[in-house]
Amino acid sequence: MRRGLVWILMALSESRLPAQSNPVIKVEVPTVSVDVIVTDKKGHHVPGLSAQDFKIFEAGVRQPIAAFIPPAIPPAMPPSSAPIAGPAVPDSPGQADAKQPAAHPVRSPQFLTLVIDLGDLQWGNLKNACHAAEQYVAKTLAEGNQVSLYWVDTGLHLAVPFSSDKARLMRALEKLGATVPTGRATVSERLRTERQIDDLFTQIHPETFIGIPPQSASHDLVVKGPEAEMDILRSWLTISQTFQARAVFVALRAIAIAYRDLPGRKSVVVFSEGFLHAPVAEPEMQGVIDAANRAGVAFYVVDASGGNSGMNAEDKLPDIGGHRKSEAIFVDGPGANELGLDQFDWAMTLPSDVHSDLGVIANSTGGFLVSDSNDLVKAIERVEQDGSEFYTLVYHPSNRNYNGTFRPIKVTVSSSGYRLRYRQGYFAIPPGRDVMMTPAAAQLLSALETGSRKPSFAPQVNAALVSSRDGRFAVPVAVSMPGNLVHFEKDKEEKDQYVAGVTLLLIARDAHGQLVTIFERYADLRFSGKQRERFEAQTFNAQGHMPVSVVEPLTVQAIVEFTGGAVGRSAPVTVEAAASSSGHQLTSLVLSNRVEPAECSADLTDPLCLKNLRVYMPAHAQFAASDKLTVYFSALGLMMDTETKKPALRVTFHLKNGKGMSVIAPERKMAVPGNTKDSLMVLAEFDLKKFAPGDYTITADAEDTIGHTPMKGQAAFAVE
Repeated sequence: MRRGLVWILMALSESRLPAQSNPVIKVEVPTVSVDVIVTDKKGHHVPGLSAQDFKIFEAGVRQPIAAFIPPAIPPAMPPSSAPIAGPAVPDSPGQADAKQPAAHPVRSPQFLTLVIDLGDLQWGNLKNACHAAEQYVAKTLAEGNQVSLYWVDTGLHLAVPFSSDKARLMRALEKLGATVPTGRATVSERLRTERQIDDLFTQIHPETFIGIPPQSASHDLVVKGPEAEMDILRSWLTISQTFQARAVFVALRAIAIAYRDLPGRKSVVVFSEGFLHAPVAEPEMQGVIDAANRAGVAFYVVDASGGNSGMNAEDKLPDIGGHRKSEAIFVDGPGANELGLDQFDWAMTLPSDVHSDLGVIANSTGGFLVSDSNDLVKAIERVEQDGSEFYTLVYHPSNRNYNGTFRPIKVTVSSSGYRLRYRQGYFAIPPGRDVMMTPAAAQLLSALETGSRKPSFAPQVNAALVSSRDGRFAVPVAVSMPGNLVHFEKDKEEKDQYVAGVTLLLIARDAHGQLVTIFERYADLRFSGKQRERFEAQTFNAQGHMPVSVVEPLTVQAIVEFTGGAVGRSAPVTVEAAASSSGHQLTSLVLSNRVEPAECSADLTDPLCLKNLRVYMPAHAQFAASDKLTVYFSALGLMMDTETKKPALRVTFHLKNGKGMSVIAPERKMAVPGNTKDSLMVLAEFDLKKFAPGDYTITADAEDTIGHTPMKGQAAFAVE
């Protein structure tokens, strides 16, 4: 149905954020540092090992140890009795040529962070977690060590910054322990939904009450109603699990990135009951592991739900999940067990294990998962012991090819009977991309750049450079491709259901080819058989936007990956604002045949939502004669009227085709205050019934009526 431009007075907020720079943080890591914790069969830390006792391998290739740091020297040992040389991490690759790795016995204070996963803890277990943390702080916190406290619900919140003030930490923990988790994604809400699903299931299959396996249900209306309700609840549960998983992953990644410059051992203890594995959120999980391994952060996960002892009776080592395959990864590293699984493949095999994702993060960063344990204080004490009883091995990787792949690390010791814990590897992300994108996105981009993966199709892309609501700028992008390219698989559990996954990666580069910003999203598609047929017969459209700091010419490209393995890459599209030498400027002209009333989200970088109007940008600037064509742009750098304190603008539109150029008057035109005080946003609507089929170029000739400065912008389109 045709939706014309709805003219609604836009009461835009007068409070606007000033434009600010948004530099890309680039960190180049010429060395790899690995903290190794060595314990005997009883779980006691092993002292006295030297560099000669260790061997370290990256992707199966032995690496020379460039620097070696043993645990701190006991106070009784004179510091002068041990060799001291150089910094902990070599300043230059040349230090790797030393025949004897340097040793340094000095350790910095420990930084311990406690994270309370409020969204995944029931109230009673929340109290247990906070009480255990209080006891640790009161009785065990070593002098000189620093503790910070965060809590996570749908976002990350700081309760206490790094501090050794025990009284302050205990007050904050006591207050947090008395909090009743609320919100739409708490574990209590999810458990209540699970019980409702169970009730509906037993309503459909009452025979399960007496232990009989569920029989095929008739498909009358009595059954179809509960089945539909059960599907709705299952969908809500899946979505809420994904949102909560993403919230936790984003919080943990932010902590890891922020701790890069902190010295010494950085340990993060996460109190949580866990959540079901969410494949859609897996890139964020990989991002946590990558950020932690680059920053030297070890995650420890403590299941605060209690239960039986989580310490193995034989060796007192924390149980890392109770799964035999996880132990193989724990000891030997990813890919070393008989199934050849890396840690993410392993996570996919445990969809019903609520600890699987957090357990993978702990295991991959050199920490551990404590589950089914009533002694939570002992678990925290063990974390602090790890922080002072570890060896550090530093090497320069022999493989300098930054291709985004995961490179497993394996460490061995010459003596048998010891157990080792260390981070399991790292993602070889090119310098400068590690903060910008997840490892999965970096690997996909690298594979296409190096030619190891070939695109099988070219999606169509439309992009523009416009103002955003935060006072800066953004690049909205529309991507389209045939729906029959999507690879669907039949759902193994749901009858007549087909599922597929689509990853969308949008990339913007500057005039020098350097990455400026990216957009990364994963879409989970689920259709019935008939819906799938309709989808495959149509064009599939995807939308995204990328925030940018300054107005400059950019090249935009889209990469699409389907779960079946097909990859598409679009041709590069250049976007830029109209050139101006006076500081006055027009943004790109956005052409649309669909503008609707809409509530704008909290995302201030969303450039096409104008308070209460949504402008939809098509992937093809091709319109039907029955459409209404809307032109949207912003004028920037306007002078202010001395009396009204407002800018003013005059706009004339010209239309060019094979017959020449002519002035064209819009049916409606409006200018409203922009996102900065010296800007205006312009929308104009044209009736395409007056246009013959063909190719056109529309030009907006604007003039600042106060400064009398001309500006011009144009865009091409076609009428079918």
